[in-house]
Amino acid sequence: MFEDYAELEIPIWLIDFAKSRQYVESCRRRFHGSNDFWSFYCEPNVDDEMFFHLCSSIDSSNIICELGIKNTNIKLQKSDKISAFKPIPIASLKHSELWECADLGVRDGIFTITCQVNITVSANKKTIPNIFFIEDSLPITVPISQLSIEPGLELTTKKRKLPGCKNGEWWVDYYPGGLDKYEFYYSLSNSKTITRQYHNLSISHCGITLKIAYTQFNVTKDQLKSSAQTDRITLTVETVFKVPLNELIWPPISQLVNTNHKQCLRQQDDHIDFSDGIELQLPSALFGNTDFGDFESSPHKLAQNSETVKYRIRCHPSGDRQNNKGYLSLYVDITSDAAHENRLLSGAVRVEGDPKIKKFAFVVANEYSLCIPRLISHTDIVNIDGIVKICCTARCLD
Repeated sequence: MFEDYAELEIPIWLIDFAKSRQYVESCRRRFHGSNDFWSFYCEPNVDDEMFFHLCSSIDSSNIICELGIKNTNIKLQKSDKISAFKPIPIASLKHSELWECADLGVRDGIFTITCQVNITVSANKKTIPNIFFIEDSLPITVPISQLSIEPGLELTTKKRKLPGCKNGEWWVDYYPGGLDKYEFYYSLSNSKTITRQYHNLSISHCGITLKIAYTQFNVTKDQLKSSAQTDRITLTVETVFKVPLNELIWPPISQLVNTNHKQCLRQQDDHIDFSDGIELQLPSALFGNTDFGDFESSPHKLAQNSETVKYRIRCHPSGDRQNNKGYLSLYVDITSDAAHENRLLSGAVRVEGDPKIKKFAFVVANEYSLCIPRLISHTDIVNIDGIVKICCTARCLD
């Protein structure tokens, strides 16, 4: 079972600004030692109600979810089964109920939605044979003047190579002047070697990213204009593709995802050498049950087999948040000088004295962080002369 917690801030103004079936998404939380994630969505304004959904990249999972409004007594619970990349409804909340608790729940004009989840992957779950999910995004800049062009006039972006693929490409056709009943419209196309799983369009307004699902597409020209910077609007198309393993550039098929998602690569050798990695030494006195959120970081270090990818470890000795008190929370932070690295980074983390090793692997992306919220319990930590040593190694695969 995997336990985790996330928050999502909803400004009051967003409740009126958002249209039906437009949503905001929480930060994505990674499962222990893997590249899989979960998140939750909020549709702020659907017929005078808020709707909430949960999404996971792991298939055939059972979830228990509790939603709440911070500083209030509102609690909404749901248990269900979830499939990969298919959001499920969790709960709804009437605007009238929200306003009743506004005196307690609003801080600086913001409601904070909390989400506590327990996710259990079915014991008999099998990975879809020879399929890998890859996410990508494409920004589109639209001058405000183009919103006034003739409806039905189609513009097309350049073809974009899907990261990590040999031949997979995708592109977007869009209609700034609108199409049929839509004030603005887009469609996504791709090469035959890859298959679309889902896609959406997002705009940014006052620091909030508002997403519009393609299956229920609805965005107005007034919303687009309000999101403009000077005389231009930046839209982003986000998508997930299913890619066959023989279409991937990396890594060899014999090393790819195993069937239980607890690690992303099979290691050819069980022995992992940490000597060329990072070692962070922390005083054992930091591992208390107070001051959660405080952290210590190592310097950045070049990943093995790369001249552009750097990594560091960021340790929260007393947990990164209230829910993880009593545990060491650890983040692996990645930076890359290359615009599109398109390589797989694999590595491992351990706490000296603990026989367990946490392995990880993911596609390199600049300013990316992998979170292990409960690397080890305080009761299992071994300190030597008052020092706790945390080691990490990472290597880019060809």
